[in-house]
Amino acid sequence: MPKKEEDGVVWAVIFDLAKNLIPILLGVGLFYILFHLFKESIFGIVIYITAIAVGMMAFYLHQAHVHTEVRGRFVLNSLLVLMVTIFLYGQIYTLSATDQAYIIDNGHRTTLDQASGLYFSTVTFTTLGYGDIVPMGYFRYVAMVEAFTGVILVGIFIYGLTRS
Repeated sequence: MPKKEEDGVVWAVIFDLAKNLIPILLGVGLFYILFHLFKESIFGIVIYITAIAVGMMAFYLHQAHVHTEVRGRFVLNSLLVLMVTIFLYGQIYTLSATDQAYIIDNGHRTTLDQASGLYFSTVTFTTLGYGDIVPMGYFRYVAMVEAFTGVILVGIFIYGLTRS
């Protein structure tokens, strides 16, 4: 492939990735704004995360179905949505611990650091449920919605992968 064509392909891939990242980054920014404005109504934020993630996965699945040339991008875009969703739920567990919502880690009431929040979110999203970290208070409901979201998103992802 000549040099100019290679450069064109590289820039097309970079542009496509940036085009798909911008809505996700705007969604993350809006999450932090909503989180700090409405810290008491965490369920609105949970519903926001779930609706945006499911909507984006459905959009990417539709694009892969309609435009066969973007099927390969479905995998990258979907994995990005899955990772951002796990990250945002991890932020909820990390940033919003109160007397009404807290975590039991190895038998002790505690708050989670960033790494532990991400770990717990990943375990919950994938419905592994090791049991070493246990949500209490309204975090139980947040974890329940996250697990349900994970089942839906992973199902959409697998459906998109297996379509011919």
